[in-house]
Amino acid sequence: MGTTSYDSVSVRRNGADIDLKPYHYDTVDFFIPGTQTAAAKKAGSLIARAGVIVDVRAYVDTAPTGASLIADVNKNGTSIFTTQANRPTIAAAGNASSTTAPDTTAVAAGDRLTIDVDQIGSGAAGADLYVTVTIRRQHFDS
Repeated sequence: MGTTSYDSVSVRRNGADIDLKPYHYDTVDFFIPGTQTAAAKKAGSLIARAGVIVDVRAYVDTAPTGASLIADVNKNGTSIFTTQANRPTIAAAGNASSTTAPDTTAVAAGDRLTIDVDQIGSGAAGADLYVTVTIRRQHFDS
């Protein structure tokens, strides 16, 4: 029979105990209202608990035209996208980026995440930008 503690769950499968370490997912959500302009530190947030960034997504209510809208996420002033081509990119005439995994993934309590808008479109700029950073952390961590 399996056991349960605050930081793992043990289950019995095929006669053997398997320790499961449940995870909790937090999201850090940013909203930058209005027609976008290219600029650094358009929004920011403090990280409450250590974890690993597993996903970054972007969405605009009004699609950019002529070129993509590109956002960037910085941790303590440095882009988490060492590979700049992986930054959240919303294609011209599109509203959402694909799911993007950054190169720098570890975050600690007290780290600062900020959002830069690096490109806005070449015709009409995208408007009302949402960026969500998903962070996985061990359940019941300190």
